[in-house]
Amino acid sequence: MNVYDLSLNQSIAKTCPAANRYPKTRDLISLLANHHKVHEENILVVSGADQGIDVTFREREPGSQITILDPDFPRYEALAKINRHRIEKIPIHGFEYPSLDHICKILHNTNSALFITSTVSNPTGPSLSSQSIERLYFGKPEQSTLIVDETYGDFIGSDSASFIVSQNDNVCSLNSFSKRGYPGLRLGYIVAPTAFTNRLKNYVSRFACATQSIEMAESILKAGEWQKLIARQIQNREWLANQLRRRGLTTQSSAGNWVLTHLGESAELIVALLEQKGFLIQLQSQAFLNGWVRISTPIEQDVLAQFLVALDEVMSRSLLIQPLAA
Repeated sequence: MNVYDLSLNQSIAKTCPAANRYPKTRDLISLLANHHKVHEENILVVSGADQGIDVTFREREPGSQITILDPDFPRYEALAKINRHRIEKIPIHGFEYPSLDHICKILHNTNSALFITSTVSNPTGPSLSSQSIERLYFGKPEQSTLIVDETYGDFIGSDSASFIVSQNDNVCSLNSFSKRGYPGLRLGYIVAPTAFTNRLKNYVSRFACATQSIEMAESILKAGEWQKLIARQIQNREWLANQLRRRGLTTQSSAGNWVLTHLGESAELIVALLEQKGFLIQLQSQAFLNGWVRISTPIEQDVLAQFLVALDEVMSRSLLIQPLAA
């Protein structure tokens, strides 16, 4: 039987049904709950991980202290400022994740209201295990919130959902389809204890995500395509790191979808010359990463092969190293 929802002011038509009806997330939530082995009430679909971060920050009173690692995903700090929170930064001085005891001590000493961390630090690259997430949760102040950004969780085989939903409150996991290979969907979701998701729903419109994105995400989950895409990105990451080392460059492989490479004093010039050849890479601004660049690893290896040809030409012009055939 066809169901025609006349309770909403929507233009129901036979043409382009995905565009003339308001979106529904019920089926997507069911698929996500099944994937993570949690209940449907533990899932909240949001418009990208950005909105997930935003609503968890909005749930705290303005002026609350948000604690982040430095460096980490830049949007943490940006959204904390937008929501008028105070920011406490825990510096990262190398390529290792900071001591968990040190983090918990700071959270207690500063009476932090919320700590957000990625399971793969960006851009330095170390990963955070499921056991470490549990230690952070039990080591934080009781009333503070722990936000675990697991957008790279599939890259490290991490899924803290079962642990998170078994807690009473004040903890959640952020997830996204972007790092699974589909950033254009602008689709993410939160996994949290029921009490937490119920509060966060107050900040998220039930029509926040486009129908086309929802339907495509449902197809992706049913087919399991993203697992193959992630495997290819990991393979390409290691291939690129090896190719760069063969050229005499120092690399720092991440647990995500990028490679950090040290280009030294000529890094800024090389980045500019590569841009002229159609390749954009990210120059790092942190003091301890002076001369380092971040190179993302796409799904198609031929893109990286073309990048290496351009890099050889640029670095040969820069008289840094002799080009090496891939």
